[in-house]
This record gives sequence, C-alpha cells and structure tokens, in this order.
Amino acid sequence: MSSHFNTLWTFLKIEIRKIYSHELFWVAIIGVLLRFALMPYFSTFSDPYFWARSLIYFNNGYDPYALHLSVYPPFIYLFYSPFYRIIDGLGFSFPYFQFIPEFERSIGTPAFLILWKLPLLCFDLLTGFLIYSFVKDWVNSPKLPKIAFVIWIFNPLNLVITYMHGAWDVIVGFSILLGIFLIYKGNYLTGGLSFGIGTLAKLAPIYLVIPFSLIILLHGPKGPYFFQFRKNVVRLLKFLTGFIFPFLLSLPLIISYVNLASFLPFSSSDAFIWNNLNQWFFAAHPVGWQWVNSNLDVIQKLPFLYAALCLLVIVSFYKYNWLFRLSGEKLLLLGVLFGGLSYILYPSIIQSQYLLWYLPLLVCLLVVWKEFKSAFVLLSVAGIIYYFASAGPVTPLAPLAAYSNLLAVNQYLAWFNGYFGLPSLITGASFQKDLLFVSGFIGFLGLLILIYQGVKITWKINE
Repeated sequence: MSSHFNTLWTFLKIEIRKIYSHELFWVAIIGVLLRFALMPYFSTFSDPYFWARSLIYFNNGYDPYALHLSVYPPFIYLFYSPFYRIIDGLGFSFPYFQFIPEFERSIGTPAFLILWKLPLLCFDLLTGFLIYSFVKDWVNSPKLPKIAFVIWIFNPLNLVITYMHGAWDVIVGFSILLGIFLIYKGNYLTGGLSFGIGTLAKLAPIYLVIPFSLIILLHGPKGPYFFQFRKNVVRLLKFLTGFIFPFLLSLPLIISYVNLASFLPFSSSDAFIWNNLNQWFFAAHPVGWQWVNSNLDVIQKLPFLYAALCLLVIVSFYKYNWLFRLSGEKLLLLGVLFGGLSYILYPSIIQSQYLLWYLPLLVCLLVVWKEFKSAFVLLSVAGIIYYFASAGPVTPLAPLAAYSNLLAVNQYLAWFNGYFGLPSLITGASFQKDLLFVSGFIGFLGLLILIYQGVKITWKINE
C-alpha cells in the first residue's frame, strides 16, 4: 500500500514540477490575479441586473425569452444554470442583485459579479493556451508562442470586456479559434461542433460557417479531380453535422429566441446603430442619425452583400489555386478577413465586445505578421474608449460606492452626472456622443486596415 502511495506521490511531484517550470506559469498567475482584482466591478448598470434576473427565472423553470427578459442565445443559461444550482445546493446563498436607494436602481452584488465571471476566466485562459498551442504548432520559433500568450493575457480590451463588463464574448472567440484549429488538424466534425456551440452563445460563428463551408468544399488541387471533390463533400457533411448538432440539443430555447428576435430593436424601423464600430459611427451625430434612419431599408439588406462578397472571394481563391493547401496561417487569415467584412456589413454588429469574436485569431497572426499591429492597436483603443464612454468612465466604481466606505455615494454621483452633463465639442449632442463618434471612427479605421492587410498578406502568401 505504501509503495503505491509513494509511486503516486512521486508522479504528482513530477507533474507539479512540470507545471511550475512551464514558461507560461508565472505569466498566467499574474494574469489571473489581475483578473480577480477586476471581477467585483462592472462597466454598465443594466446588464448584470438583467443577467441575474434571467438566470433566476431560468433556474426556476421559466423561459426567459417568453418573458422578454433576455436578448441572448440560450447557451449562457444552459451553461451557467448547473454552476449556480451547485452553489445554491452547497448552501452558499446570496443576493444576485440589490436595490440601492441612492442609485434608485438595483445593481449586481460583488459576490454575483465574481461568480458570474469565474467561468469566463476558464474560457479566457483556455483561449490563451490555445493561441499558444496554435502558434507553436504553426511557427518554428521558441519565442513567438509565449509572446502571443502574453499579448492575449494582458490585452486591455479583453480585460475590460470580460472582467469589468462581464460579457461572455470570450466564449465565442474561443469557439471560433478552436473550430479553426480543429479544421486545420483535419477534425471537421468537432470543428463544426465548436462553431455550433459558439453560435449558441452569440450568433457570430454563423458569419464564418458559410464561407468556411465553401472553403472546405473547394480546397485541394484545382481541376476535375472527382476523388478529391468526393472527399471534400464528406468533410463538409461532417462539418455541418457538428455545427447543427448543438441546435438540435437546445431546439425549444432556440425557437423561443427566434420568436423574440422579431421584437429586437435592430429589426425595427428605428436604427439601433448610433454607438458602434462599423461604418455607421457617424450616426452619433444628429445629421448622421437622420441619414441612417432614412436609409435603413437599404442598410438592412447589406448582409446579402456579405454573402455575395464571400462567394466572390472564395471563387477567386479557388481560381488562383490559393486553396490548394489549407495551412493554419491561411485559415486564420480567412477567419480575420471574413470576420472583418461581417463586422462592417451587418447592421446589428454594433458593440466593441464583439471584437473578441476575432481578436484571438488576430493575436495569432500578429506575432508573425507585424502588418496587423496597427489594426490590433486601433481596435483595442476604440473598444476601450467605447466602453468607458457609453456608460460613463466612473461607472465601474459604482460597486465601490454601493458596498464599501472607500467612496462616498454623493461623490460618485457627482462624477457620474458631471460626465453626462459635459457639453459637446463635435457632434452637437453631448460629450459622450463625441467620444462614441471618435471611438467609432478609430474602430472603423482599424477594420479597414485589418481587411486591407489581410488581403495584402493573402496575395503575398500565394506568390
């Protein structure tokens, strides 16, 4: 018995030593500590409150879509519900949100905010390790994989979106990167499954499924190679089967979500795109707002242009034999290229948190292709400005004022109201709209550079 114990203990010591001596260990530890320091805060009042309410209703057997409590796909509730049920079952009951008279509203409690963000920490770290693994597998360099991991772990936009706001777009980014990595490894069924699960968190992977389906079908040697085409058809069927499978598992909730979608703001005749990072950034100005609303019928047809562009680009790639071999580098470039196009052409893609859908892909490319540096910096800066401008730069301090004596509520409210009372310098509306206009312009410029560099490097690889 003692010999078995000694063997097990020796094995554990060896494994612990491997983890401790890994080149990413201390970087990951510092990154985790930084994330825990940000978890008790938020960047907007409303979202944590509605997340908490939706989760409570879901855990009690109600459909959050039928009650119009949520506008998000079902994965987040299917994923979080068992986690919170276990916590409640262990007796760690706590209020998810609390009414604060001074704020005249309910806000999320620090305990809820931390527990809400803990699962996001897992996906965030997994994304970092996947970036490291992808770069290590793709590039023959001892330094670049660690550099890519460090860029992801300390990227301020990821920290703000995931740990101050609490948005789960990092789950979508992880699912897209994992799906591309699995396709790169030839695992089409699980690659499609990863895309499908990501779509249940937010709809973003759908924008890549169409072009990647065509890429899977057409890749390989150009010409009348029936055997190759037949193999590609089988691969495509595997990919689509994996993609559809998550939908079948949660079909009732998806039907409820689709029924709710017809009531969402961006489907109405009134534009819901005044504070975004695509080409409609100028809608922050009253003149731009009027122009966008008067042309909304045309704007809402732009997704059809995205599908046409995808077809045109992929046929061109096929014609010039660029799809002969799908390397990891090519798949990442395709993901960034089509992701950037979808961000620009879909009117409903409006908020900076959605940049996390494609940011992991960009980090992988950035360490090899320095041409993406300017786009990466511009998009990160634009996203951060957007977050602190939209809800107010002092909003993250609200839990500090509500649940501690470190900041007086009156002082906080004076700062908060003072920001929203600042006069406009650009748009004629308010200083807040000015910042949203600036962030949108910077973000749109970053998207244009991203697409330009993506196309340029694509042709460079093909030479």
